[in-house]
Amino acid sequence: MELPAQAIPARLTNMTAIGETWSTQATRYFTQLVAHRVVMARVTSINQVISVCLCDTSGDDDVHINDTLLRSGLANKCRDQPVGLTASVVSSVCLIG
Repeated sequence: MELPAQAIPARLTNMTAIGETWSTQATRYFTQLVAHRVVMARVTSINQVISVCLCDTSGDDDVHINDTLLRSGLANKCRDQPVGLTASVVSSVCLIG
């Protein structure tokens, strides 16, 4: 049995696009960082969408996707407004790819 792909609205914690929408370069770089990999998602807030910090833990060193995008200059840093979370939500794991 194979289940269809499923998704929920989410955003990257503490960052926004440079400009009104994400650039093609930022989108491609993000895809390169997460495609065909299992990444961990830590939920940091829940409003209309879930805010997540993504981490690729498959190699010797963890790659923090949010930090990598900020360091590359492809995203602006901003401050999310945290909302009450339960322990089960915070420890969620997300599979992308």
